[in-house]
This record gives sequence, C-alpha cells and structure tokens, in this order.
Amino acid sequence: MLVTKYRRPLPLAVYVAGYRIVQKALTNVRKHAAGEHARVRLSFGHDSLRITVENDLPLAVRRLTNCLDEGEPASG
Repeated sequence: MLVTKYRRPLPLAVYVAGYRIVQKALTNVRKHAAGEHARVRLSFGHDSLRITVENDLPLAVRRLTNCLDEGEPASG
C-alpha cells in the first residue's frame, strides 16, 4: 500500500467508507484475479481521500492477449 501526501484528519465516516471500499476491491481482485498482485494507493487531499486499487491481468487473459497481438490462434 502506498500513501501519498500527508494523512489529514477527515471525518470518521470517510475512513470507514474507505476501509470498506478497499476491502471490497481486494475481495474482487482475489475472486477474479487470484494469485495476482494488487496495488492500493491512498491519496489525501485537503479535504478528500482518493483510493486507487490496481491489479495485474490474470495469467489466462495475458496469454490470450499475447496470442491475439501476435496473430496466433488462442489455445486452452
């Protein structure tokens, strides 16, 4: 997890909502891209919190994308 800028005091409801958002996002990464890396970034503004969650493409999707990029037929 990466925290950018300095943590600012925000209402408790913002932190609770942020926690739930990250929790759901990581659950989705685990469910749909199991075994892949995920990155969580928290960016604090003057009166805001921005949450960014990114993950790598699952291996099967990367293989399919590589095959399509190279013009080869995709195999199971």
